[in-house]
Amino acid sequence: MSERIGHAVWALAPYAPEAPFRLYPGPGDRPPVVASNIKPLRAALTRGGDAEVTVLTPAKVRPVLVVAEASDTSYDPGLLVLRLLSFDKLGEAERAQVREGKDPRYFHLHPSGFKDLPQENAAIVSTLTRVAQTAVEPGSLGALNRNELRVIHERIAAYFRLDLGAMVRRMVLERAAGTPRPEP
Repeated sequence: MSERIGHAVWALAPYAPEAPFRLYPGPGDRPPVVASNIKPLRAALTRGGDAEVTVLTPAKVRPVLVVAEASDTSYDPGLLVLRLLSFDKLGEAERAQVREGKDPRYFHLHPSGFKDLPQENAAIVSTLTRVAQTAVEPGSLGALNRNELRVIHERIAAYFRLDLGAMVRRMVLERAAGTPRPEP
C-alpha cells in the first residue's frame, strides 16, 4: 500500500467540468469556445475530428484525503482523493452528527490524527476525484488509521453503489483455499 493512502495532503484539486463547457481554443488571443452540452463535441468526432479537448475548469489548492492509487503507477500515476470540508462550514447539529459517524456523506477526521490541518475537517465522501501525483505537495497533514481507512472505503463503495459482491466472494474462496493474493 502506498505511503500516501489515508493521508491528508495539499493538492491542486479540479472540480468536475459542468455545462456550459469552456474549451481552450489554442494559442493566441481568441476567447474560450463555449459548448452548452457535449453534442457538438461528439459531432466533431464523427466528422473525423479529435476526441481530446482541453476544458477550462476550476481547480483549487486545498487539503484532500488520499484514499487510493492505481496498482500500476507506471501506467497511471494518479491518486483518488476526497475533498475536505472544514467544520466551520457546518452547523453545530451537523458537526455533532459527523463526529458521531451518523452522516454517511462525511467522514470525520479526528483532530488528533490531523494535527497539521488548520482546523477540524471531514472528508466529503461524494467528491471522489482523480489528481495527478505531480499535483500533490510532498508531506502529510495527518493520517487515518487502518480501521478508519477501511470504513471510508466502505462508505465510498456504498455511496457510489459499487457492486463488490463477486470480488468479495472470490477473495473469500481464495483465502479459504489458501491461495495467496498478490500485494498491489
